[in-house]
Amino acid sequence: MAQTSVRSELIKAMNGQIADLASAKIVSRVNNAKQRDKVEITAADKLTTLTLNGTAFTVNAASASLTIENTVSALKTAIEAGSEPISVVASTSADLTIEADVSGVEYSAAATTNCALSAVISFDASDSIPAGVLVTQDTTTGNENTCKLPTAATDITNAAIALGVVVRDQALENGSSSTVTNKKSAVGIMTEGNIYVEVESAVDQTKSVYVRYTAAAGKQVGQFGGDSASGAAAVLPGARWMSKATAGGTAILAINLP
Repeated sequence: MAQTSVRSELIKAMNGQIADLASAKIVSRVNNAKQRDKVEITAADKLTTLTLNGTAFTVNAASASLTIENTVSALKTAIEAGSEPISVVASTSADLTIEADVSGVEYSAAATTNCALSAVISFDASDSIPAGVLVTQDTTTGNENTCKLPTAATDITNAAIALGVVVRDQALENGSSSTVTNKKSAVGIMTEGNIYVEVESAVDQTKSVYVRYTAAAGKQVGQFGGDSASGAAAVLPGARWMSKATAGGTAILAINLP
């Protein structure tokens, strides 16, 4: 009889791996995708034109004395007063950042005169959401079927907004990085059941479940932990720890979200 060999080592539990298939409830959303570009004004006292979806937004047409900062302000006002589905989401004294109003809807942009354009988030570029993190509902009109990482404490504490934990893509090789890289792709989200998650701080069965919503160096927004991370994390209702782990380890999280 031919000898049959099997692997003797245990397979390591991976971040975002389902711990109990029998109790798992999975829903699907689309990874939030909003095109975003940075527009830098290159010189003062010059006519400036930015073209969006074929519509030209021009300021300082007479080439009058207008500082770079005032040119940024005037261009921001012109875009916000226009009818294109694009908003100014940030600005400095030298540049402004524009973003599509609706996820998955691409716009065209051209730096026509006296400005430079650089993509912050291009429609087809990677904007990955890792497995094993909390994602929330995007409440913007038109984005009801999308998900995003939490950006405020209320994204976590409000049961109507918190969606669940991103499930690891089992099609990827065991041990490899598991992320959702296509911003228009479906994301599997566990809303009820037990799932393995990597923790940024020590957890055990006596601690509340915290989720990070503020970005920091070396930290992942949406990651779980056992403390408030100095005010950068909030408690997730409907969740509890089923095992213990040290910082950087993997613990079993039980969730039951609406």
